[in-house]
Amino acid sequence: MNINSTNNTTAFLEAAKAGHSDQVRAILEEGTVDVNAMGSLLVDEYGVQKSGSALMWASRYNRIETVLVLLATGNIQAGVSALSIASQNGHSEVVYVLLACPEINVNHVDANSNSALHFAAQSGRVNAIKELLSCPAINANLVNKNGSTALHIAAEIGDIEAMNVLLACSRIDTNIMDQALHLAKQQSHIDVVVLLSYKTVDIEHIHNKDGTLLIQSLAKILCHDLAMKLLLLDLPVKILDGDLVRRQDHSFSWTTFLDAKFPVPQAVRDSCIEAILNHKTFESHSRNLFRELAFTKDQYGREVLEVTDSTTRKYFYDRLYFCGRYELFEGPPVHVSPTAVVVFAYDHGIFNHVFNQHADGKMGVLTQDGFVSCNQILGRWSAEHNASTKKNMTNSKLWQREFATWNKASTEHMSKDEFLRFCAQQFGRKFKVALKFMRHEDEYKREHESRLRLDSNVVLKLLPTVEMAIFQRHISSLQPINGDIDMAKYHYMLAMPAADRSLEDIYLKERPSDTKTRAFLHEIAFGLACLHNNGLVHGDLKKLNILRADNKLKLIDFDASTKIGDALGVKFSSGILPPEMFYELKGPDEICQYEEYWGDQVNDSKRWNKLKPRNNFIIRTYRRGHTGDLPYSLVEATPAVDMWSFGCLMYQMLCGMELIPTDINQDIVTDKMKAAAQLTDEVLHRRIENNIADESAQHLIKQLLVVDPKNRSSVQEVLNHTYFTGAVDFSDMFSKLAEIEQSNKTLQHQVETLETEIKATAVYQVQSTDEITVEATSTLEAAMQGIHESNEVVVPTSFALLPFKLDQTTSASLRNQQLHQFLSLGKDVLGGLPKDKNKVMDWIAGAGPVLQPLLDELKRGQSMYLYLIDEGTGEIIVPEEHASVYPIEIPTTDDAFWAYGMPWVEKGLVLLKAGVACIKATTKVGSYMEAHHLGPWAKENKDQNEDTTKEIDTKDDKQKMSSEKEKKVEQKKTVNTKQIKQVETKKLKDDIPEWILSHKDVPAVAVRGAELRQLKKWFLEHDPEQSYGGLKRVMTDQGNILWTILDTVPERARLAEIEELVQQIAPSST
Repeated sequence: MNINSTNNTTAFLEAAKAGHSDQVRAILEEGTVDVNAMGSLLVDEYGVQKSGSALMWASRYNRIETVLVLLATGNIQAGVSALSIASQNGHSEVVYVLLACPEINVNHVDANSNSALHFAAQSGRVNAIKELLSCPAINANLVNKNGSTALHIAAEIGDIEAMNVLLACSRIDTNIMDQALHLAKQQSHIDVVVLLSYKTVDIEHIHNKDGTLLIQSLAKILCHDLAMKLLLLDLPVKILDGDLVRRQDHSFSWTTFLDAKFPVPQAVRDSCIEAILNHKTFESHSRNLFRELAFTKDQYGREVLEVTDSTTRKYFYDRLYFCGRYELFEGPPVHVSPTAVVVFAYDHGIFNHVFNQHADGKMGVLTQDGFVSCNQILGRWSAEHNASTKKNMTNSKLWQREFATWNKASTEHMSKDEFLRFCAQQFGRKFKVALKFMRHEDEYKREHESRLRLDSNVVLKLLPTVEMAIFQRHISSLQPINGDIDMAKYHYMLAMPAADRSLEDIYLKERPSDTKTRAFLHEIAFGLACLHNNGLVHGDLKKLNILRADNKLKLIDFDASTKIGDALGVKFSSGILPPEMFYELKGPDEICQYEEYWGDQVNDSKRWNKLKPRNNFIIRTYRRGHTGDLPYSLVEATPAVDMWSFGCLMYQMLCGMELIPTDINQDIVTDKMKAAAQLTDEVLHRRIENNIADESAQHLIKQLLVVDPKNRSSVQEVLNHTYFTGAVDFSDMFSKLAEIEQSNKTLQHQVETLETEIKATAVYQVQSTDEITVEATSTLEAAMQGIHESNEVVVPTSFALLPFKLDQTTSASLRNQQLHQFLSLGKDVLGGLPKDKNKVMDWIAGAGPVLQPLLDELKRGQSMYLYLIDEGTGEIIVPEEHASVYPIEIPTTDDAFWAYGMPWVEKGLVLLKAGVACIKATTKVGSYMEAHHLGPWAKENKDQNEDTTKEIDTKDDKQKMSSEKEKKVEQKKTVNTKQIKQVETKKLKDDIPEWILSHKDVPAVAVRGAELRQLKKWFLEHDPEQSYGGLKRVMTDQGNILWTILDTVPERARLAEIEELVQQIAPSST
């Protein structure tokens, strides 16, 4: 068991070398093994063997448990010290165990006088050196055969850490220092030289022989004094002519000293920073010095704050930034109001904040879900799409890819370092934010709560920030912003992403087009819809309270927001308030009451300037929690208030003018307060129409700027308006299209019918040509007729011959009988007249049997009476004066009249047409005369006449006339001649004019020449004054001469309507 015959070793030694302490213990319990036996074992893969005991092998391979088992036997011998072997190999725990054995001699030396301390120094085993020096019996100054101590060995090989440990031991003889310094210089170990001499000699170099910085090689062993000497030699700044300036020739000792990858003791770092900041050389530049040292960049362009450790970074942050993270922008704030101040800042702590907020509490790492949440908080709402990603890939999928890309360890988690590197690339190492400092707690709470409940797509969301206690601890020490704003009064703060620009800046500087303006207004309206759907009224909607972030317009400034139904008006901008928010104070009592309500704020000039009455008009405002003692009622918050403000905004953006002039805070200027309070819909409409060109925009603004809030459009109605949608109500158009479709069907049918008619028309073209020729001839004759008539027709040519005077008195039955007989004769004459007027005279020459009864009746021996007929109205002219020459009595012996007046007797008969239709018409003429007290019935009762008229006017008469009319119209269509219009005549008293003129198409008698001259002579004999019963000679538009009492323009217009009929019944030239 002791000696192996093949490899000169034993199982016992192998067990000790391998550290199998149980096997070693079992072999020792058998009592057959020599615990101090020596044996050779392999020590490397090259076959090198060394000899040693079980304790030596266990010490060489750091088998601490096996060492303890072997030492427990009590009779083990050290031999060549196992302590030296453990020290040489740096097994400090084995060294510690061996030193605990009384049998071990710490100062044992080998043949070359090397002790365990020498072996540890030669191998640079700093931990072993520390254990050996901790032993009270150690001789730290032992010299080997070469005359070297452990210190000399460390100096010669340039082991700065071993040197530092040895120099820290009080038992080191200072007399050997010079030899160590000499050896270090001889070997050019400058760091060792500095370490040995810095206390007594000034340091001249900052680099080692190989060019590395001394501060880097001495990092682990740096003490405050040594570090300060090295740093002051190579600071990145210097004083030049009294100013702090940057050095261009420094070697980056400062950034190396603060670099977290170099193991400078934290205490040394902290003490050196404090010492340099308070160094007398820079005492007048401490503030600038701090910033320069914090933002100095290393040789790779990285700032100190990027490369240093977290403890040092926090040290700088706490002294550089507000609340240890906010780097406030210098210069004026972004926005200032009486109750708030907004400034831009870089947030240097937000990345750590969101990581800690969403990291796994136990492991301190981010899951994929936590990674997405962090991106959403930081405002990275959508990942970028590029050629390598599908356009329809969701943000979640893209973030999963990014998570995998930045997760270097390919695990399901992301470490803080990985996340911070990701943020540095995506956002930069600092994040721009807007900080809103607020004075009043109620406004802070209102805005904070409003933003949390609203969609971040339409409002500027809140960012995580420091705890309120930390903020309030730092706010008191914050320097005045812009040099004049005391921030100690602002006890509350909100953090938000920094926006690109306000809508005010966009409007003034970018001058958006009409299309872009429309898109902006739509975004704002959409944001208002979100607000109203959540039961809130913004209360202060204006361009300054709308910001662009992530290329979207977002609503801000919710400290004026109010729940729908609550009182409105704690905070306001009067220039965008509707008329219902104004109130006129009535007399000194209400003014006094108003001022007493506001109390001390009357003395606050800025605040009172906003509240004070202007021409006795004020805003219906109040202090939160104090709604009593006001001279007016408060206005309930409704969406209509925001819609008025939206209308003001839209009006200004489209026409470039404010609805009401305002100051820098958009409060109404003093002299316009009354005008704003007393706006009317008429004034608003006029202003809108004058200044807004777009009709759809004009229509929408008219629905918003309405005095009565109940009549203002809702935000949903605004979003659905044609101005935004571009859609028009097509219901009317669809109805019209349906009508057009039906009309098309009808038109198609008409076209088909027309096509048939066109074919038929071709058949009649030849006939039409002939008819045109006839019509042309007729037109020529009409022209000639007009010329002749203008010269020849100088006396009336239409009259009626009656066998009695119309003013005579006789019985109705007798006159009816006389008329019946007389007009029956006329009926036979008229019924026999030919239609061709050129054949009338021929017919008269051969119509003796027909005409003779009529002439016999006329010449029976009784006189006839001539009554003139108005050719314009068809009425018989009855003289009103008894002295009138009319009617003219014509004896039967008056051959002159009967010879030359016969054609006009025929014309008069046509006009009267008393018996043309049927013999019953005789009774109707008599009824007319009787009803109007004319002729024989002049003295009879009027009522009796009316009854008679009703009896005579029978249905048979009307039906017969209608049938005759239809027959003649159809006949005219057949020959394609012009239809004669029915003449509407003025009634003399009852039905006679209409009845007389209802007959058409009667041919005229062509008589002229001598007959007219004889007739003229006859009239001059009987009517020498040429009164003609009041008739006047009138020429119609077609050149015909009519005798009529008509004279006015409307009356003369009627002549055209009856002219065609007159042409048919008037004698004309041949």
